[in-house]
Amino acid sequence: MKFIKTTILSMMFCVSFSVSADTLTRSSVSNLLSKVQESVNARDVELLSSYLTEDAIITIEMSKKEGRILKLNKAQYKEVLKQGWAMQGKYTFEVKDIEITVSKDSKSATVTDLTIETLEYKNQTISSKSREIIEVIESKGIPLINNIYGKVEL
Repeated sequence: MKFIKTTILSMMFCVSFSVSADTLTRSSVSNLLSKVQESVNARDVELLSSYLTEDAIITIEMSKKEGRILKLNKAQYKEVLKQGWAMQGKYTFEVKDIEITVSKDSKSATVTDLTIETLEYKNQTISSKSREIIEVIESKGIPLINNIYGKVEL
């Protein structure tokens, strides 16, 4: 059960991206967010990971009850997603309260949101809410996720 919780919590950091430009705009970041959400719906780990920088860090702070912090690099995150999405349960997620703030130089942006996820697996339902902060940078004309921080409540 603890493995399932950790896998679900790790999967929940899925927001979105993809557009080519020299600078970031609210629209380009919003488009990326939509593409990430599409990759999550398709459970496409490779596509989702293509929206992350090579040195991306995903930090998951569990609730006080769970009492731990998970810090993953891109490769580790991909493995957790592969394991989680291999489960044959019903997985749903919803992203709400999205706020996008683009830096003055338009080279980075910060996205905050609330992600709600549910997994029905072997007659059990596991739900979580996560407040996320996602850092997006412009890299070679493409918006990419550089960091994700999520504080999870089960």
